[in-house]
Amino acid sequence: MVIGGIAKVITSYTLVGNPKVMIFGAPAGTLVCFVIVGVLNLLIIKRMVPHPPRYLLVFLKPLAASAVMGAAVWAAACFFDLEYILCLEREKAMRDTGRKLASAGSDFFKTAPVWREFDLAASPLTQTADLVTACYVLNELNEENRENALLKLWQAAKQMLVIVEPGTPENFLQMKCFRSFLIDRGAFIAAPCPHQNVCLNDWCHFGCRVARSKLHRESKGGAAPFEDEKFTYLIAVREKRESAGARILRRPLIGKGKVTLSLCASSGLTEKTVSKKDGEIYKKARKADWGDVFNPTE
Repeated sequence: MVIGGIAKVITSYTLVGNPKVMIFGAPAGTLVCFVIVGVLNLLIIKRMVPHPPRYLLVFLKPLAASAVMGAAVWAAACFFDLEYILCLEREKAMRDTGRKLASAGSDFFKTAPVWREFDLAASPLTQTADLVTACYVLNELNEENRENALLKLWQAAKQMLVIVEPGTPENFLQMKCFRSFLIDRGAFIAAPCPHQNVCLNDWCHFGCRVARSKLHRESKGGAAPFEDEKFTYLIAVREKRESAGARILRRPLIGKGKVTLSLCASSGLTEKTVSKKDGEIYKKARKADWGDVFNPTE
């Protein structure tokens, strides 16, 4: 999570005093970055794509400072040796600030991100990339434009498409529709789902806790030293790969000598209770967290 800390420092000082972007962009941008770092789980990604992505295409949330920093760019650069990064954003103020932020952290990137004006809802998408990310984007579009935008994103992704949205029940229902839409068009779901069957979950979401800086607390009008961001996500790939294991859907319930896990497995939704007598499996369950893959055989 070092990248989240870097993002926090850069956004906190770069966005101050920019009325077109709002100071809210600093803490929210950090939250988004932490969320995407969690989604781009290195072990899962490497299992699910034949070659590490070299070209990243990023879509930023229109009219919102929460993604102005190009959070996915910073998160992906934490995992991959990116040769080319293209950020597409409709609003000029957001593009200008994104360039400024990237310049402030230029030592972090192998190549400087390229920013271009683009409206995902209205413009044709001709660029393609190994890895395409759309973070907190599709929920901003109306229903008429959403499906068309999703199709553009999938057609642009040569290897992998990563979608991240706020973790509300409503957004998860949309994500279920995205999942079905992509599977119908030949996609394989790499995460969080361990199967390609109909999703029976009513609210699949995950959480990310981020420490609040003084600036963060002041901008949000809160006193708590941390903030929890709930999110839902989907990673779709072109080539089928074996599932890494069941996904932990809730915070593990740790009792006296036992751990109960709520899982989405290849066979469907299930609960598994592991006790001390299970030895190494119990140790793994004790260390497991919400959103992790649980595979007792590894």
